[in-house]
Amino acid sequence: MSVTSSSNIHGIPAYIEPKCFIDPKYKRNKKSDIYSFGVILWEISSGKPPFQTFEFKMALCYHITQGNREKPIKGTPPQYVELYKQCWDIDPSNRLEAKSILKTLNQLTADKPLNISTTNEQLAEKKIFKVLNRFIPAKIKSQQETLNNPITTEPLIKNNEPSLNQEIEAHINPLEITTSSPLCLPDTVSSNISPQDKNVLENIRKEIYKCIGQGQFLKTLELYEEILKNSQHNPDDRKNASTWDLSKHKCGLNNLNELIKALCKNNTLTSLNLSENNLRLEGEKALADVLCKNTILTSLNLSKNNLGSKGGKALADALCKNTTLTSLNLSKNNLGSKGGKALADALCKNITLTSLNLSVNKIGSKGGKALADALYKNSMLVYLDFSYNNLGSEVGEALTNALCKNTTLKNLVFRYNNIGSEGGKAFAVVLRKNTTLVSLDLENNNIESEGGNALANALLKNTTLKYLSVKWNMVGTEAALRIENALKSKKRRKA
Repeated sequence: MSVTSSSNIHGIPAYIEPKCFIDPKYKRNKKSDIYSFGVILWEISSGKPPFQTFEFKMALCYHITQGNREKPIKGTPPQYVELYKQCWDIDPSNRLEAKSILKTLNQLTADKPLNISTTNEQLAEKKIFKVLNRFIPAKIKSQQETLNNPITTEPLIKNNEPSLNQEIEAHINPLEITTSSPLCLPDTVSSNISPQDKNVLENIRKEIYKCIGQGQFLKTLELYEEILKNSQHNPDDRKNASTWDLSKHKCGLNNLNELIKALCKNNTLTSLNLSENNLRLEGEKALADVLCKNTILTSLNLSKNNLGSKGGKALADALCKNTTLTSLNLSKNNLGSKGGKALADALCKNITLTSLNLSVNKIGSKGGKALADALYKNSMLVYLDFSYNNLGSEVGEALTNALCKNTTLKNLVFRYNNIGSEGGKAFAVVLRKNTTLVSLDLENNNIESEGGNALANALLKNTTLKYLSVKWNMVGTEAALRIENALKSKKRRKA
């Protein structure tokens, strides 16, 4: 099974029939609408949009197709939980009919009955949304960080049947849900923060700090999940739960097994910094195994861990299978030529990675050429740091040839690679043809005046580049001023 960006998806992924992500030709129907209604029922009880920790739509689509759903909020009536679980069942044939939903909602609001009864399924569908209009909270704004780029601003559900789709359009849009009064369900959590709740949360936060210091990462994860279930948690709690900084030996090999357990259970952690933990090959293999299975982590920093070429190979194999990681920092790991070539192969297959740092890795000419060739096929990378690899003019030429074809890379850092003036002239050709690069760093590359002037001339033709650095080169005063003036002129024209 694969989830592809070419699927004909409309709306916000959290609300959409999962089968649409698997089969682009799947025709949505009334059961698809019931699925969306189930997600909305969960949102009513939680007071927040679903899957807020996901920044990228493709990662969320994959997560949902694996059968993952939001967890019930503490204090929600069991009958209500069972109701929305039946609505969003992975098998459409198991989902409830609209009449059954109305019956359950009537039972749940016995103190203020809805008095809705009908034997007509189509009429029942319409009345469901009258229930929503009465009970959805006054204003629940879906936060921008829920999805970096909503797939579209079209209706949440798109099919040719009038039924639920028309009512959804009337009451809900991708940015805001508004109705007249709050949900009247028993045992819901009060919005007022009591001193007791504050003390409970503060004690859990202190316990988390203690657990991290002791390498008890599984316990840390469980405590964060406990905080997030509490409706009184603050934005910092959510940020701290999703972003862990374990750099500078806060983990190490001794505590790695504990971290692996946490990552296998993880539902909240999206960004992990393991820089300077001396994980070496042994640790990298264990992490690589987790990355093959983990569908939550989007950012990983493994810089300064002495992974070597075999560690690079293990990670490259994981990247061929992982479908959620978008940012990876592998700087200062002595990956060598073999590690570089393995990662090049992975870049030809990976469909999610957008940022990659390979600086200071002794990649050499063979590894450098392989990575340059990968840019012909890769259509995801937006940021690439290739600095301090002493790649030389030959790799510089291979890279520039690829950049003339590549249409996605926006930021390239290529410092200290000894490409010389010939390399500078090759990059000048790139600037004349490439229409996506916005930032190019060529510091300390032995580029002389001939290469500098070629770059200055190319800037006059280029329409997209906003930043170009040629510091610590021998381009001469004249070429440096021409480059500076060309960039200023471009900035003034856009202002």
